[in-house]
Amino acid sequence: ASLFNLLRDQFGEDTWLRTHYRSVDSIIGFARDEVYDSKINLAEKDVDTIDTPSHLKSDEMFVDEILNEPLAMVATTEEQGWRKRFGSPFNKQEAEVCDQLVARLIQDYGLDPSQVGIITPYRGQRNVIRDTLGNDYAVDVETVDGFQGRERDVIIYSVVGTDPGSLSFAGDQNRFNVAATRPKSKLVVVGNISRIGRKTKRNNILRSFIKYASDKNAVFSDLIHTLW
Repeated sequence: ASLFNLLRDQFGEDTWLRTHYRSVDSIIGFARDEVYDSKINLAEKDVDTIDTPSHLKSDEMFVDEILNEPLAMVATTEEQGWRKRFGSPFNKQEAEVCDQLVARLIQDYGLDPSQVGIITPYRGQRNVIRDTLGNDYAVDVETVDGFQGRERDVIIYSVVGTDPGSLSFAGDQNRFNVAATRPKSKLVVVGNISRIGRKTKRNNILRSFIKYASDKNAVFSDLIHTLW
């Protein structure tokens, strides 16, 4: 439990922010509806969008279909793994997807590494993603707790889990909300939609996010196969 939750439970009061200044509407719209009971408003200010550069549009790379959206859900197919030295689950396929997205953003879109962050619930996955990126891309890769208080133009959230316990942890409302409210322009969630649908309870926030992304035609379930 966070310190905030302990204080809230002790004193029985919640004080929510009323105006959100960071994210574009389609990103904060999910938290507004699912977490904040539609009680927050989006500040009227310009937020830079990140679009595929015109000279790259002829490439027809699968990652651009994902990155053209301010919000996206990428469906993976592999199961989580476990290594003792990590002490937590990891998902190699999700790490490879993160690597592909980051490479396109930095090499071809021209983003600075400081504009991109990768968040995951597990230390093991944080380490696997860092190893996969290597020294090529100096983006911040952190656990949810490690990323609190920061923001980036682009945030990628790696769910990792495919069993009930791991998905319950990754789909904790407070934990996911921290990740989902860090980006200014683009949020990409990477996870096994099939397992989320079969292995989580109905109130798991990951299920709600998938529906939200689906309503915006931003679920990508077949593009992942081009990686493997």
